[in-house]
Amino acid sequence: MVSRPRPVGPAAPAASDPPCGGQQAWVARVWRALPRPVPWAWVISGLVLTGVGFAGLDRWFYEQVSLRLNTEGIDRDFYHVSRLFWDVCRGAFGYGLAGIAIGISLLILDSGRSRAVLAGFLAVLLTALSANVVQRAVGRARPNRAESHLTFARPLAELVSRKGISFPSGEAATAMALAWVLGRLLPRWKGAFYAAGALAASARLVSGAHYLSDVAAGSVLGRLLSAWIFNLIRPGSNDAGRHRGPPAQIANEGG
Repeated sequence: MVSRPRPVGPAAPAASDPPCGGQQAWVARVWRALPRPVPWAWVISGLVLTGVGFAGLDRWFYEQVSLRLNTEGIDRDFYHVSRLFWDVCRGAFGYGLAGIAIGISLLILDSGRSRAVLAGFLAVLLTALSANVVQRAVGRARPNRAESHLTFARPLAELVSRKGISFPSGEAATAMALAWVLGRLLPRWKGAFYAAGALAASARLVSGAHYLSDVAAGSVLGRLLSAWIFNLIRPGSNDAGRHRGPPAQIANEGG
């Protein structure tokens, strides 16, 4: 008697396979949203400036550069003479006024890009809020509020009051976030947007309101966080990581 072969059903998942479900999909989405390629030159430069700033360069730069730009002489100080220029840079990029104007113009000229524009402004808004929360949590005193660049309030003490705190610079983070978003929406003008963002961030040094490391850390935070949030809101916009998953998933795909 010949036995008939039993029908083969779907194989049971191995015990080592990662569980399927919403949690894994969310992890994969978060992973794919990470900025790619990572702007290593930007990140390393910012981290080096932050490190050497805390090591002592911050106070030297404030006393030898920022204060001298704000010391009145025969022809008045540099910051007083050029303040209108720096205020325009801060108003346009540090507070996002130029981004609002450009975004409204894009929506009028090309309503089909409304989702991308909305994702961009959410990215800038959330980046600015995050930078200010971190700034309040760290509680580092502004240059003109302390004798040392290593003066901090009690941990989390400034989350509500926010009296003269500086690290990281919220305006630098906002400026670089807006520069990245506008460069993403209008690639042809990317260089101009980055230059405007850099000027807005530099205004905080010229005015003596921030240390060098404040601006460096804020710029790095704004560049990376805005790209990650934008890619997270707009799945598939991160071309370099579109078909890749988190490390465990990539390893499994490779066999």
